[in-house]
Amino acid sequence: MLTTASKVLVLLGLPVVLFLAAGCALKHFTGRDQFKPRADEAVPLGSRLGGYDSAAVCAYWHSLGKEGREAERRFLEADLAFPFVYGGLLLASLLIAWTWLGRPFNPGWLVLTVAITVVADWFENLVQWQQLKAYVKSYPVQDGWIQVASVATTTKLVFFGLSALVLIVLAVCLLARGLAVGK
Repeated sequence: MLTTASKVLVLLGLPVVLFLAAGCALKHFTGRDQFKPRADEAVPLGSRLGGYDSAAVCAYWHSLGKEGREAERRFLEADLAFPFVYGGLLLASLLIAWTWLGRPFNPGWLVLTVAITVVADWFENLVQWQQLKAYVKSYPVQDGWIQVASVATTTKLVFFGLSALVLIVLAVCLLARGLAVGK
């Protein structure tokens, strides 16, 4: 039987370790980790909480250079699967914590926060991938689709943060319950 501290370590450690390992592997195998944009454009589009516009997208992609844009394209293609990997791990951890706490509320709330994260991330990747393909062929990026991707990025980051916060709260509740019982 796992102790409460072991349970908390599994709940928090497993998704973090696997998320970081899978993310690093994704960057390495697509070659994305080899191309660093200039300082002004250094923050990848998918990490911009405040969103971005067409000009920022073009500046970012331009700063990568031709080979960097090819690596970015490969990364975006592979990243279409990644939300399902980390989303599944995150949801599994949330549901395990929920179960260990005695199922204190409707699990639909847990599923909903992760589902919004995954769908937003997937849609963000799909739109960026399509727009990058156009950009590489010297077609202009479409402002409307870039705004959709930008909203998806912000939504992904907010709901990922919310899901992670809920996991931490559940882990703290589990730890507090374990300390109260003496396990």
